Amino acid sequence: MAEPDIEQWRAEARDWLASVLPKRSDRSETASDRSETAPDYAVFANISEEAEHAMLDRVRAYRRQRYDAGYGAIALPSELGGAGLSPRYVVGFTAEEQGFEAPTSTELISVTTGLVGPTIATFGTDAQREKFARAFLRSDLLCCQLFSEPGAGSDLAAVATTAVRDDDGWRIDGQKVWSSGARFADYGLLLARTDPDVVKQAGLTMFLIPMDAPGVEIRPIRQMSGASSFNEVFLSDVRVGDDMRVGPIGEGWKVANATLGFERTASGQGQRRKGGTFEDLLGLARRLGKTGDPVVRQQLADIYVRTQLRTATTDRVARAAAAGTTRAGGVDRQDRGLAEPDPHRRCRGFAARSADRGRYRRAGCVRVDGACSGRARLPARGRHGRGPAQHHRRTCARLAPRTARRQRGPLLETAPQHLRRAVTNRAAWPTAPWFTPAIERRYGRHSR
Repeated sequence: MAEPDIEQWRAEARDWLASVLPKRSDRSETASDRSETAPDYAVFANISEEAEHAMLDRVRAYRRQRYDAGYGAIALPSELGGAGLSPRYVVGFTAEEQGFEAPTSTELISVTTGLVGPTIATFGTDAQREKFARAFLRSDLLCCQLFSEPGAGSDLAAVATTAVRDDDGWRIDGQKVWSSGARFADYGLLLARTDPDVVKQAGLTMFLIPMDAPGVEIRPIRQMSGASSFNEVFLSDVRVGDDMRVGPIGEGWKVANATLGFERTASGQGQRRKGGTFEDLLGLARRLGKTGDPVVRQQLADIYVRTQLRTATTDRVARAAAAGTTRAGGVDRQDRGLAEPDPHRRCRGFAARSADRGRYRRAGCVRVDGACSGRARLPARGRHGRGPAQHHRRTCARLAPRTARRQRGPLLETAPQHLRRAVTNRAAWPTAPWFTPAIERRYGRHSR
């Protein structure tokens, strides 16, 4: 079936959003209103359990409305409970949603609707789909992710949690860690080892377990911010029926990779407001009276360029997915190069956090263009004679050459043509005074 015209579809989505959400208003920048209107940009909210329950209820109420209107699982095939549209419609809806005051999502909601729901819809049995798929996609039930372990983080295939056959079910023992929202979840999507005698990827099976089952113990992990968004989950002789197994025995690695593929795709869709956006950062700089500082202007310009590149890359991935040319994981190697972090952000972060510009200029850490000079002169030394200065120089010397080769020239060469023009043409910049020779040096020399 042919997809609808995306502009008309976006107009309809915009009308629906206007019927259920207030328009996003410009935040006041006056000092008198700052305490009332200043938003909370914390990535991990430091709130009580009662407040988190209330926040989850608000988000779930909106997600249910969104799903019922056809905007909850846009890219999921229609036979699996979605709208059956290509990822570019997800990007389009997210862009329209940015103009409205939608409740800020939480990690648990995102995992439930963006990862677990599609996973159950894709790999679950008919009974599992009927019972869980719509409930997860609509956030009627919440599900956390039980993948990482103390000894299995980056090497996910090394999970040590075991699942042993027991009569007509399974007995699960082990430990999971960094599980977001586990205290508020109804279920957990768990990866366990069912065969220790084969290649580690081949001996895994996926399960769906009730978080209130006997033998499940959840311990919050207190973060330095005071919040407890993450949890440890201990599983001691937890018994589940075989009807809670997701996918065939021994194919948990395949299911896990599909789940992580949903995660990678979801993380690149549109622009999330958690932690703030470029517009929020610009508003902060204006409120602090820092827009006249050349170093701050340089940093803002750098972030603006990266924001535009990320948006273009997201659109490019969506179009590639619609055409069936996207590699596994949703982003090919060329696109990943655009989003790789700059190792010198630690230098610029130090500069941005310093109230006294002369302080970091005297330290020799940052040049006027915001780049790292590699000449940090920080006085403190550790007891082994290596202070911050030595660590800083060693880090910059190791990372800077790779970064320069990878990002400066290729960054613009791999960007869409209209973005190359935006970076290299002063007239294309929305805030022309921010374009400096340093930007041109940083991202490569190209003819105007």
